Amino acid sequence: MMEDVATMQQTLLQWLSSSPTARTIDREVGDLRHDLLAGTPLLTYLRYDLELAAEQVRALAPELRDDKLVSSLSEMDAPENMNVLHQLGMRVGARDVQAHDFPAHFDLPAA
Repeated sequence: MMEDVATMQQTLLQWLSSSPTARTIDREVGDLRHDLLAGTPLLTYLRYDLELAAEQVRALAPELRDDKLVSSLSEMDAPENMNVLHQLGMRVGARDVQAHDFPAHFDLPAA
């Protein structure tokens, strides 16, 4: 069910935007890169993901050798994984988020 909700959310946001990080939803829908709900982007949408499969996790954090820990990272009821997940998120951010992802119109006005 969580996967269905995530796919629906991603589909809607990609349909409303022209996202440079758009992913293929499925073979029928594609990535919606050239199919905009309003004909023009209504919002800016970027998504940075890490699939919690062993290969992807270990590519980012080779020190995570415990198979049981790696396989438990996607469990929603495992608060003991929060620190590891936070560290993985920080690494994905350092790897994937670019300064040009947030142009000047995202800057907050000076107080």
